[in-house]
Amino acid sequence: MNFLKAVPLLLLVFSTQLVAESIEQILPEKQLTPLVSKARQDMEKNYTNYAVQFNYCQKAPNAPECGKSYKMLQSRYTKSESIYKSLLLTLTDNFKSLIAPPSALKQLATDLHLLGYLKEKIALDTVNESKLLPALSLWLKEQNLPESEHIYLLQSQLVYAERVQQESLN
Repeated sequence: MNFLKAVPLLLLVFSTQLVAESIEQILPEKQLTPLVSKARQDMEKNYTNYAVQFNYCQKAPNAPECGKSYKMLQSRYTKSESIYKSLLLTLTDNFKSLIAPPSALKQLATDLHLLGYLKEKIALDTVNESKLLPALSLWLKEQNLPESEHIYLLQSQLVYAERVQQESLN
């Protein structure tokens, strides 16, 4: 009788280990680390630019550079900090295996198109995983990440991070 009670628990433990192993194969830490480091470097660069402007504007608050330009630097830093922190959160075991929700697929479609991986723009009301997987696979290959059968939230956030980084270079 005790054995029968233990079987579901054993199945749960073993299935969790299998999922963890397959997630580690799909989203290997070794290949993810440079992408997250790139997001951190982008945040640090944006912080430095913002801090320099902030210090200048403390001394000369009426200077022309303390208006729109200051707000843009502040916004870039805030956005890059949010991206970095969300990547760190999504890398945790509790979030790493989450499949991207439909709202993330819409953003992913836009990001993949702007980065040039999705040649034709997809109507956002028709976006689904099967339409995005070929373009995402190209992006994953370029990042030395394995292809996957599903789109994970972490993958969509990494693509978004790259798109924002490219945007700030322009």
